[in-house]
Amino acid sequence: RLYQHLREDLQHVSWEHLLSGAGLERIYQFFVRESPSVSAPCRRPAAEITQAATQNECALCVAAVNLFSELLAAEASNLGLKLLATGGVFLAGNISLKMLPFIQRSEFISRFRQKGRMSHLVDSMPLSIIRNQQCALLGAACYAQRASAA
Repeated sequence: RLYQHLREDLQHVSWEHLLSGAGLERIYQFFVRESPSVSAPCRRPAAEITQAATQNECALCVAAVNLFSELLAAEASNLGLKLLATGGVFLAGNISLKMLPFIQRSEFISRFRQKGRMSHLVDSMPLSIIRNQQCALLGAACYAQRASAA
């Protein structure tokens, strides 16, 4: 049903449409639509959804953030397997930091590790959250420094 909901607005549904601030807002809108008996604003910004979920103020926000974190865990481990990321899978970005209480829960880790016959590979992949919000800028600066030295 979530996929059908997303297809109403998007020609193509990708992980990027779900695992972003706009994606969290779309997931929340889906839960609002699926719960007509619950009184809640139709639209909320991602930061507000995350804050309300973290403070357990809104059941629909909690549901949206829970589903978002399940999807994030599943796709993070998918990418870890695709890239054979034996050095680890690193989550970065503002959403990861804001959702830290949900990401640190055992349900997130369990979902990350659930890969059937490939679970043994994912079990060996460390999962980390990058807390430095300037990591992309630092990486680009490091690359530029190395390129200019060569």
